[in-house]
Amino acid sequence: MKPGTVNREIGFLHRAFQLGYDQDPPLVAHVPHFPKLTEDEPRKGFLKPELYQKLLFELPEEIRLLFVVAYHVGLRKGALLRIRWSQPDLAANTIWMEGRKSNRKPEPVAVPIYGDMAKFIEMQPQTSDCLFARGAKPILDFRESWKLGCERAGVSNLLFHDLRRTAVRNLRRAGVAETVIMKITGHRTRSVFERYNITDHTDTQEAGRKAEEFLAREQDVVAQITSQNPERVN
Repeated sequence: MKPGTVNREIGFLHRAFQLGYDQDPPLVAHVPHFPKLTEDEPRKGFLKPELYQKLLFELPEEIRLLFVVAYHVGLRKGALLRIRWSQPDLAANTIWMEGRKSNRKPEPVAVPIYGDMAKFIEMQPQTSDCLFARGAKPILDFRESWKLGCERAGVSNLLFHDLRRTAVRNLRRAGVAETVIMKITGHRTRSVFERYNITDHTDTQEAGRKAEEFLAREQDVVAQITSQNPERVN
């Protein structure tokens, strides 16, 4: 197992002890310390917008909608493959996902339908109760199809999970609030979300461009005020 996987499982064990300790009377005497392993740097793979269309049409038709939805909203593979035809609501531009299970009835989570999603949902043949299917059988595994499509598109190192990171980044750049992004993608904690909310050199270049434009506008305003009121200049 990788250090990240070990840390997640240790985290479950720590949580179990904490729940036991919080009972009245406590079910455990104390909560032991659980050391964690040093994790590798988060993977920084993204699918850039200019490669989206190229990969889309190199993939087999049966997984194109799966790719489109993952690219736009970043749902986990397991959550995607469980989507049924009853969940997309094209009239409301929404896919209704199951909320987190708890003692109460889970509230459905509204995931937006935007971009190419509606067009490809309408094109998808309805041969099964599941949205993503091969004939009458739901898709359970598509690793070989994904690998071959990525090789043909020249992005052989791209993982399907990289689309989750790509969606977070694109939504963040579009100005969507982080709390809303977390609800769409199903991130439950900010610490995990931050591992996906990664910047690269193009983000910093874009920040510099925006800052430069802001300063230029400010200087134009100052110059305009100065020209209209020269007596105010010392």
